[in-house]
Amino acid sequence: MIGLTKEAIAKFDINPLRLLDIIQKTNCIIVGAIPMKILSGARFESDNFDLLVPASEEATMKIYMKEAFSYQFKEAKPVFGTNRTVKSMHVFLKGDNRVNLWIAAAENAVVPLMLSHSTVVMNYISAWGIFCAYPKLTLAHRSLINHFVGDEQERNGKEAYRRLVGDYKKYAARGISFGIDATKWADISAHTCYASAYCTHSIRSMYDSGVLFIRFPARTRGKDDLYGSIRYDNKHTVVWSLGGSFCGTPGSYHRAFADSKRIYPNYDLQGFQADE
Repeated sequence: MIGLTKEAIAKFDINPLRLLDIIQKTNCIIVGAIPMKILSGARFESDNFDLLVPASEEATMKIYMKEAFSYQFKEAKPVFGTNRTVKSMHVFLKGDNRVNLWIAAAENAVVPLMLSHSTVVMNYISAWGIFCAYPKLTLAHRSLINHFVGDEQERNGKEAYRRLVGDYKKYAARGISFGIDATKWADISAHTCYASAYCTHSIRSMYDSGVLFIRFPARTRGKDDLYGSIRYDNKHTVVWSLGGSFCGTPGSYHRAFADSKRIYPNYDLQGFQADE
């Protein structure tokens, strides 16, 4: 898996090992089409390389893009919609290659990812490995819609909603099947609501049994990862829920959310312990 990751990064004329060192220092993550393509084996080409970085590392990451990788800043673009955990997006170019640098409003770059339009993009590459929030769906080219995001985008005006619909169409063209809940697919329709990892009402975490994390072995030793458990950093996890109506029964509504929680590094994180 590390080989596929290096290959995907190198296509954008970026030194893979240098980038992994930098995203470890900045708590930046690789998001978007690259991790999704590596995980699902989907056959498509992407023109964009997407990075998501905490607000405090924005200036540092901009310097790295120019000095470490020779990318030139082109423009800053507004972020449409209601995902207020994203401040802005900055475009960097190097020949025909493009990097989108997304700036998280908070100090945990994973939080905005879990408020994305659907589960197909809730994957990332960190310095420690590759993370997939919904492997049973993503690896089967399936995706659940984040209900709250869709409803709020529509209320935010035509441009926000147009972009959202464009995202769905883009991934549908890449072979992704979308559903509003697990009843869309017969083999997982009879699930346990509020408990199954792919139920839109379940409260999930980065360390629960429903995620997939493929560790980069060479990067899991040393003082920063004494317990071999780091998936983003050694201080936080993220909990989230997709929300929406009760599975297969429109009417009741559960609001989507995502939040960063502090973890105890000497605790078995498979069991997940967080501050209230």
